[in-house]
Amino acid sequence: MATPQKDPLESFVHDTLRSVSVRRAPLSLEQRVMAQLSRRAALPWYRQNFRHWPIPARVLFLFTSAGLVAAALLMCFALARNGFGGGVSDWLAQVKHQAVTLRDFGSTVMGLLPASATWWIAGAFVAFASMSVATVGLGAAAYRLLWKNS
Repeated sequence: MATPQKDPLESFVHDTLRSVSVRRAPLSLEQRVMAQLSRRAALPWYRQNFRHWPIPARVLFLFTSAGLVAAALLMCFALARNGFGGGVSDWLAQVKHQAVTLRDFGSTVMGLLPASATWWIAGAFVAFASMSVATVGLGAAAYRLLWKNS
């Protein structure tokens, strides 16, 4: 087997980078960075990144968010069905009707699940993965749009 030839450009870049001396950061920059790191470490857990939250707080946040999204969707469906002129009692009746419908749908799905469990699980996984990718993409786009000029 033949030995591979070294690329002259690779050798040139490697030698050039090796000849550059390592420089220490200015003392003022080092002090500012260390002060910023200690300030961030002193923040309470709810002001830090979501990864640093305690597990129970993360789980509670996710369940609360899912519940709020479900309530908002139920309210939108009820308002769309009744129009926007109905009272609170009409809206509560629609929420109850939606909850009963959702419960019946869940029991139907659970009755069908043993016969075709793999297809349901695969479909749910594909739907979840698609929504996750879309959420990450929309979040990244919103972040770039909101913080681009900051």
